[in-house]
Amino acid sequence: MTTEIIKAASIFSADNKNYKNTDALVLLDANGKIFSCNKTAVRLLRDLFYFNYQTDDNFLNIIPKKGFEILTSNFYSATKGITTSDEYNIVDKRGKIRSFIFTFTPTIQANKKIKLIAFSLIDITQEQHLHTGSHNSQKLIDLVFHTSDIGIAIVNSRGRFAKVNDGLNRMLGYKQNELIGKPYLKIIVPEERKQSEFLHKQYLSGKEKNIERKIICKKGNLIDCSINNSLFIDDDGNKFLVKIFRDISENKKYKDLLQEAEKMGQMGGYELDVLTNKLMWTDEMYRIFDVKNDFIPEVGKVMHMFTEESRKLVQKKLKDALNYGKDFDIEVELMTIKKNRKWVRITCNVKRTQSKITTLTGIVQDNTFGKESDLKIEQLSWVASHTNNAVIITDSYGKVIWVNKSFEELTGYKLEEIKGKIPGRVLQGKLTNLDAVKKISRQLKLKQASKGIVLLNYTKEGKPIWITSDIAPIFKDGNLINFVGIMTDITELIEAKEIQKSQQTLKRSLNFLETIAKDFPKGIIGVLDKELKYVFIGGSELKKFGHPASYYIGNKIFYNTSPEAANYAAPFLEKVFQGESCSFDVKLNEQIYSVNAVPLRIEEDTAIQILVVIQNITDRKKSEEEILRTLEKQRELNNLKTKFVSIASHEFRTPLSGILSSSYLISKYNSLRDDEKVQKHIDRITESVNILTDILNDFLSLGKIEEGKIQNTFSEFCLKEFCNSLINEIQPIIKKGQTIVYKHRGELSLINSDKHNLRHIIINLLSNAVKYSSEGKKIWITTTVNNGQMQFTIKDEGIGIPKEDQEHLFQTFFRANNAATIQGTGMGLHIAKKYLDILGGRIQFSSTLNKGTKFSFQLPVTEQNNY
Repeated sequence: MTTEIIKAASIFSADNKNYKNTDALVLLDANGKIFSCNKTAVRLLRDLFYFNYQTDDNFLNIIPKKGFEILTSNFYSATKGITTSDEYNIVDKRGKIRSFIFTFTPTIQANKKIKLIAFSLIDITQEQHLHTGSHNSQKLIDLVFHTSDIGIAIVNSRGRFAKVNDGLNRMLGYKQNELIGKPYLKIIVPEERKQSEFLHKQYLSGKEKNIERKIICKKGNLIDCSINNSLFIDDDGNKFLVKIFRDISENKKYKDLLQEAEKMGQMGGYELDVLTNKLMWTDEMYRIFDVKNDFIPEVGKVMHMFTEESRKLVQKKLKDALNYGKDFDIEVELMTIKKNRKWVRITCNVKRTQSKITTLTGIVQDNTFGKESDLKIEQLSWVASHTNNAVIITDSYGKVIWVNKSFEELTGYKLEEIKGKIPGRVLQGKLTNLDAVKKISRQLKLKQASKGIVLLNYTKEGKPIWITSDIAPIFKDGNLINFVGIMTDITELIEAKEIQKSQQTLKRSLNFLETIAKDFPKGIIGVLDKELKYVFIGGSELKKFGHPASYYIGNKIFYNTSPEAANYAAPFLEKVFQGESCSFDVKLNEQIYSVNAVPLRIEEDTAIQILVVIQNITDRKKSEEEILRTLEKQRELNNLKTKFVSIASHEFRTPLSGILSSSYLISKYNSLRDDEKVQKHIDRITESVNILTDILNDFLSLGKIEEGKIQNTFSEFCLKEFCNSLINEIQPIIKKGQTIVYKHRGELSLINSDKHNLRHIIINLLSNAVKYSSEGKKIWITTTVNNGQMQFTIKDEGIGIPKEDQEHLFQTFFRANNAATIQGTGMGLHIAKKYLDILGGRIQFSSTLNKGTKFSFQLPVTEQNNY
């Protein structure tokens, strides 16, 4: 061991004063061998790793392999000259979780080799707990600060917000942190800002004070706040004001309202000090007792203002209050100095201090107007209770204060249910005549009586009742105090008149309908109720259904004849009761009928019945359908004629011109005996004649197909031989370099189909492939026979079919836009499709512009014995 290592080891083992006793220190070489440990390290290594220190032990062997990989990693980093430090939580042998800072510090020699590594363990468990507790405490403080229902703000010495809680933000309408850094004067009304700025400086000197101010919210509205100001000085000596805001807007409003309420409620307050017998009043008391404001209230003076009987009652109640502590609430009569008779309500509340009665407080309310009204109502009530008519008494605002028994029996409402309510809002309904209601309202607003108005009201159960209404205002000293209404039930009279009127109207209507319906030709006239049942029916068409008119009365329309028709008709007819007319057709007993329905009203807005007129239109419908079919056929024929003339004039012109010019040239060449040129023009004439023949054959085929003259004649033939013969047949029209490649898939077999009709399909498809492909291109024809199905595929490398034209491809005379310069009638694919329909097949195609087209069609065939 070198002198340097021995020296370092002695320093460690001696627990030098430069190291704290709580630090565990271990000295290692670059291989992990332990040279020395201090006492703290020996104890910690035993507690943490269950290791008893011995000289020359290897540190890497005592570290557990699992869970302490970071220690091994940090040691190897130190061997490379890197100082490492990490926090680590370890469960000691007592099961306690402890926190440490592990540090590896290398000692580097001049030759840059690592000689020693110092490993220290610092126990920071206590500091961690303190930090966690402090953090949790701060979280708790923040939680309380921000969840408070009151507003809290911390304002610095410069008058700016340093912190604002959520309560104040909500109170003023600001977002979180929006006020931070802003001047406190921002929320103070302008006229009070100068004073607030002065007071801010006063508060910073330690003067605490509660003040009331108007505060400006973010939206500009003002609220009244009580503000408590407290000085706070932090550890650095910085001064802050903690301001606590309470919204007192409601309290202030209620205080103002209280004073106003005293005047409006004619109510004053008093307080009697029992020890001094001193009586104090509020301002309203002077008005109630008819005395001037300089009047000094005394108990004796006030007592002389009561009538004799009332004075005795007040004196008795006061005695009970003073001797026994009994509260009271009485109504008594006054005779004021001005000789005005008044009724007042007096209440008294007894207050005690240490079981002794010290104060009497209470209110005095002027009830003169109400008392006189009650007496008047009491008199009116006695009269009203002895009449059979319904009587209502309301206050001057039209709110019910009393009703008699007859009213309760008529409407079903008890006094306690309707008291304090406006009668019309309770009794009137959706069918009440609004004009009559407005007329009553106009007269009452003018404080005039309303007499003899007929009105529809409703009982508590919703039953309609008809009444005549008489309402009279009641006045005292020129002031309106009440309304008295008398309601007379005339429901039975109105209903009797309505029934009589309805019966007369119905009788006239039925007589009129019977006259019309008696001989109503090829139809039925009926009247339906709201359940769509017949209340009247007639008409000559009833004979076809085999029942008399009486059979249908009371039954739903159409139900006896056709429940399906009845269900179909119901939605239409139900709308008629909403004021709409309707028309629709139904089928009954293989006949078609038109139904027209209109609402019937009897001096009411709502339909009570509907009139239906039912007519047999079967013949008319058939005629219309026949005419439409004829017109459609005529239209198709005209279109065919037009297209035929157009195509024929165009397509015939070219071959006829060729025949004419070739005939002329033959005559010339014949005289010159130029046989080769003559033959050339004879071939040209032959080709032109063939073109004309093909066109005429197409028209003939189309005509036969449209007339239904083409039928299937099935026979057995060899599919491969048939296709080869068609390829040979098409050879004369193929272009230079074009080749047709035929392939049959599967075993060769006989098939059973119509050879003639199949030929038309394939020839048309092959002709198109040749026509719309350029020279040198290939055409493929493929056949497949499998499971009773034959499939043909014809593919070319031609010009293709534009996408926008593909949906019209099988229509008569249709030609794609890119085929205008190529000779053709536009009938080939249409004819092929018609023949395919006759054979019971189906066809598909796909095409890409300038790349080619592929047609595939399938036919049902009967597979025969194989060759």
